[in-house]
Amino acid sequence: MDDRRRAARSIVATVPQLLGVQVETADTAAAEAVAGAIERIAEGLLLWHDRLALGADLAGAAAAPPPQVPLPDDDRTTPRASAALRAGVRRGRLPGRPVTLHLAAAELRAAVRRITAATADLTDPAAGGASAIVDQCLCLATELDTHADLLQVEGDRLANAESSEQRDQVLARVVRGEHRLARVAMVTLTP
Repeated sequence: MDDRRRAARSIVATVPQLLGVQVETADTAAAEAVAGAIERIAEGLLLWHDRLALGADLAGAAAAPPPQVPLPDDDRTTPRASAALRAGVRRGRLPGRPVTLHLAAAELRAAVRRITAATADLTDPAAGGASAIVDQCLCLATELDTHADLLQVEGDRLANAESSEQRDQVLARVVRGEHRLARVAMVTLTP
């Protein structure tokens, strides 16, 4: 089996693992944006697989459009919190599970390792298609870890909040973090 086919087989095995990744953020809009980003990464891997395995010229193939998550374009504006997030903060508990974000980040990094190992011996231009996918995976993984850490810290602050002002501050920081995560996810592998 030549190097291209071996690399292609390794890459295609990564797709189901990525599609099995689930995240639970504090707000469903961010979780949906992350799910969309992971789907685009999987589609990018499949397109790249076809280029390697079949020699297909897929340079002009369009990626799926990003999910339409209604978020402001300007980071200086204050995004709105969902009703579920507001209710959770009022009860003293953030919705979502930060551990799922760390697990998703770890799976993206594992995909990067598999892609890098699969393309290490390739010298043709088809191997170059992996660099954008690798870069985007690493960027999203970093943001997922950062957001998971934020949710853990803010969850602790919320548990110790003694006033509605402190709970509102936690809510504001979490909403900004969710907004930032959704923005990174929305631009992941978009044309």
